[in-house]
Parts: sequence; C-alpha cells; structure tokens
Amino acid sequence: AGGLLLANPLTAQGCCDKGKAGCDDVAKAECSDKADDCAGGSCSASGTVASTATQDEPSTLAKGLAGLATKSYEFDFAVNAKMGPGGVNAKGHFAFGNPMHFSVKLSAEMGMGEETQEMGLNLVADGTYLYFHVDADDAQIEYGKVELALVKDLIAKGASESPVPVFDAKGALNASSIDKAISMSGMKVVKDAEKGTLTLSMAKPVAEGEEGPGESVNITLNAKTYFPMSITAVQGKEGTIKADFSNIKIQKNLAAFGENAFKFVVPEGIVVMDLTQMIKMSMPADAGSEEEELEF
Repeated sequence: AGGLLLANPLTAQGCCDKGKAGCDDVAKAECSDKADDCAGGSCSASGTVASTATQDEPSTLAKGLAGLATKSYEFDFAVNAKMGPGGVNAKGHFAFGNPMHFSVKLSAEMGMGEETQEMGLNLVADGTYLYFHVDADDAQIEYGKVELALVKDLIAKGASESPVPVFDAKGALNASSIDKAISMSGMKVVKDAEKGTLTLSMAKPVAEGEEGPGESVNITLNAKTYFPMSITAVQGKEGTIKADFSNIKIQKNLAAFGENAFKFVVPEGIVVMDLTQMIKMSMPADAGSEEEELEF
C-alpha cells in the first residue's frame, strides 16, 4: 500500500556495504537488483532499512537523528494519553535554539474518571538558568529556576549509566549508539518513498489466552529532515499514547528566533525560587563531577 515495497534487509544491507562509494560497482555485480535500495542514502529507496549496528560508519538515519541536536527549530505538538480510567490531553509549542536556549509551553487537561484538572507549564532556558512556571491549583512551587550547569551535570550523570555511550568524544550525540539502540530494541525501520516517511516500529503480540491489543511502538519521521511526525505507543489494555508534531520550522540560527525568544519574563511582585543548591544537596557526592565535557 502507498508504494511500500519490502526488500530483504540483510541482502540490501550487504549490497550497500559493498557499494558505499556510490553503488556503481554494486549495480554491475550480483547486487544489480539492489541499486535502487542503495540510492536512497539509507540503503532503501522504499522498503525495510536494515540495522547498521555492526558497521563502523553510522547509518544515515542515525546521523540524521543525532544531527537534530545541532539544528535550530520549533514546532507545535499535541499529546493524547489514556491510562486506565485516567487520561491527559495536552498541546503546546517547543522551540530549540541550541542545548542552552530552548523553551516549552503547554496546556493540559488531566482526567481521572469524571474529575478533570487543567494545568499549564512554561519552561525557558536562557543560557544560564532553566526557568519554570507551573500554573496549577496544587502546584507546590509556581515559579522556579535551576542553573543550566547543574542540568548539564545531571544529563552527563544519566548518560554515564546508559548501556551504550550517549555522547561521543566531542560531547555530541553518538550516532553509532543510536544505531545500536535501534538494533537492541528490535525495531524495524521502513522507508516509504511515496509518503516521504521513515517508520520505526516494534510490536509484542498479546499473550496466548489473553484478549485485547498487544504492546507496540510506532515512530514516524520525515525521511528528509528526520524530524518526528508522530509517535504512537500501545501498552496492551493499560493504555495508549499518541503524539503528533506539526508546523515544524527550521531556523537559520539562534538569532533568527528574536532577542526575546528565550527570555523568561517574571511578573511584578513574583519571587522565583532558585532550586540549584537544594538539588545539589540531594545529589550523591560524585554526581556533579562528571569528567565528560558535553558540547553545550
């Protein structure tokens, strides 16, 4: 359907491995029927894209995903989640200038049975602090901030505990690890040239004797930009999560957002609580002393 053709992933991958220089030699030899697969840049113009976790060079997909951390962009998002008797409907806007300048603004309605509650959240990283404003009736802290240097340390600490290296030697996202993570998860990667999409999917069928849907995850990306278009996760009878992304706009650089894009405005008379020291005191002694320098 939709021009989707499934090729043997191992055969297509083998051909691409032999023809990394451009697939010309591949087309002349035993892989002549796979020339179109290689031409797509990720070993498939339309079809199943094989994992490249065993290759020295990261796949085009992995490079594209890792490259998102080096771009400046913004988009709208909508999330619908249902878990048992409860659920959440949220929508908002995300802007990313660089890892030290970003913002998230969302509004959400949470329900449990017949009861509902509305809340709002505003996050702004201005290069020095990560500010937040929680607009909810039961918010313990309405306005607060944390030093971004501490956030950076916490990310490095979490990354050091990952089974695969999250960052490379220069502190950038490790594309090879993205390949390994996709391979370890058992995800299938399918490219649809007609729709211009890449879909990463994995599924766990329902156990024998049980009813209802099994567990599954489907992530749809734009095949050219690698930006997410939608994410759907189903956890059997427990619930579903659906996220859609729209109005994606790539900015030339940080300045293109405007000088006030990542400036947190504090209303007059409001005191913003600095939680930096409180969080540091609650951390293990070595949590803030990671040697790895992230490229922020």
